[in-house]
Amino acid sequence: MTNILPEFSQPPGNSPSSVPSSHENNRYIYASSKDVAAYFGKRHADVLRVIRNLKCSGEFYRLNFTPFKTNDLTGESTSHVDMTREGFTFLVMGFTGAKALQFKEAYIAAFNEMEERLRNVAKSAPLPNFSNPSEAARAWADEYDQKLVAQEDKADKTMGCNPLT
Repeated sequence: MTNILPEFSQPPGNSPSSVPSSHENNRYIYASSKDVAAYFGKRHADVLRVIRNLKCSGEFYRLNFTPFKTNDLTGESTSHVDMTREGFTFLVMGFTGAKALQFKEAYIAAFNEMEERLRNVAKSAPLPNFSNPSEAARAWADEYDQKLVAQEDKADKTMGCNPLT
């Protein structure tokens, strides 16, 4: 399992299992509502209530939140929600508390750093020979690939994700 949060220094006494972990399903990475609740020190029932009451479009909810039920150790059925990174971010941006503030600051810093890297790449890239469409297309494709790799590397490091192989 991987950590979908930016690298934070953990307070003493926190076990690795208290950090929201993620799992892969159909090549997508999901976080569990239960893990998110544990990490942010919230009751799972409260996190589920917040997810149900999110002010987002139905389409966004459908694409980023997957409710499901599972049996706990006593055999009782309990509700959970898997969420994508986008859903996780949407949810956590509404949280308060020290860990939520850490996440928000790290998210903003990562975005600013990504923006700066993209600006630097755009400044340093020479213009292709537009009189040769083949050369121009190759140059554009190479630049696009480099930007994607840079964005993915940065997002993986910032969000603590391991790329899928």
